[in-house]
Amino acid sequence: MGILIGFLGLLLTGAGVTALLHKSLAKALAAYGAVSFLSALMFALMKAYDAALSQFTLSGLLTLAVFLWVKKRLEGDGGGESK
Repeated sequence: MGILIGFLGLLLTGAGVTALLHKSLAKALAAYGAVSFLSALMFALMKAYDAALSQFTLSGLLTLAVFLWVKKRLEGDGGGESK
């Protein structure tokens, strides 16, 4: 179990660095989603089911959905510029 958690830690680190350094917003959001879901999986493997559920619902789904909604809205009206 320790090796699996260590491997997930490496994946989390890689996805986190990708989310910070990627120039494409869509790819950075995908990496952010991977960080959220991998950390929820890590919490579940450590039998912290309440933390895993909170991580999955709040950070994983809600925040990512809001980011994607804002991105779509900004692309739809020309980047948020007023006319």
